[in-house]
Order: sequence, then structure tokens, then C-alpha cells
Amino acid sequence: MVTENTIEQYLQDLNISYERLEDRLWRTGFRGDVKDIDMQIRLTDSVLIVISPFVNAPRKNRAGIYKRLLELNMDIMLAKFGIDSEGDVYLMTEVLAETLGVEQFEQAVMSVASLHDQYYGQIVALMYSPLEEETEGDGLEPEE
Repeated sequence: MVTENTIEQYLQDLNISYERLEDRLWRTGFRGDVKDIDMQIRLTDSVLIVISPFVNAPRKNRAGIYKRLLELNMDIMLAKFGIDSEGDVYLMTEVLAETLGVEQFEQAVMSVASLHDQYYGQIVALMYSPLEEETEGDGLEPEE
């Protein structure tokens, strides 16, 4: 059974610096090729969740950005992009905690860091792309 002590031991074994934020929640980060990558690791009863803030809610070209993120979700294995209630974009992965070994833990953490590095520039470029100008009522507002 994976415990909080197990996760902290994995972090130490992999020489990953971390800060414990609360029970079952840690913060870590990496220096990426483009920017620093912040990451949180949460242990639940059934899964380990590794989540990284990716970009703030896009103000321009939201439809194009969200479309590209959905395409990436289809192509990327073991990780996914998501948005919160404010439209901020996150990159995350979930791994079953019951049999989590150090290798799976490392793969989860490093895949989020690697994918963040790989796709960040592409998504930011879409945020500033003049190709798809936003129009009033882009169809992405929640229905009332």
C-alpha cells in the first residue's frame, strides 16, 4: 500500500526537491526548456494525481486553443489537459496508487514535466496567433 511516507521516499530517491503542503499533497517543480514547471502531487485512496498549471485562461483564440488541447488529449497517452471553472488550463496524469512503484511514480512526474515542455510553446503561440480572431460569442460560454 502506498502511503505518504512512500511518496516522500520516492521523491527523495529520485532527488526531486519538494514541499509538503498538507496531508497527501506535495509541491515540486522543474526547470523546463521554456519556463519553470510547477507541479502538485496528490495521493488519494485509489490514485496518485500529478497536476501542473499549464496556461492561464486564454483571452484570445479560445476556440482554437481548446480545439488543439482536445486534439492533444486524443494523441497523448497517460496524460490529459483540462480546464478549471475559470478557464485556466492544467496538464495532469493519474496512476493507480495500489501498486505504484518508484518507476511508475517517476514516469508520471517526468511525463507531465516533459509534455509541459513539449507543448507549452505551441499553445502560447496559439494565444497570440492572428489567424483566428475571437468574435463576440464564440460558443464557449456556459449555457444558462
